[in-house]
Amino acid sequence: MTRGSSVRQARREMYRQLIIAAAELEFARGGFEKTKVADIARTADVSVDTVYKNFGGKNDIWEALNRQRMDGVIAAGERAT
Repeated sequence: MTRGSSVRQARREMYRQLIIAAAELEFARGGFEKTKVADIARTADVSVDTVYKNFGGKNDIWEALNRQRMDGVIAAGERAT
């Protein structure tokens, strides 16, 4: 892996985490159905194009958010046992 590709990968992960965090806030505010990708982009302070470069759409963001939360629950359970 070249330095340039590792920087790009880190930037992509940073954008993904910003978008997921913004989506969690927007979904909590307005619910999944009423939340628009533009709302998520605005809250994340990124362009709508950036959202779509990182996710296929609102459903993909929802799945990533839930996967991230579930991974956290599983990790907490493993630490507790």
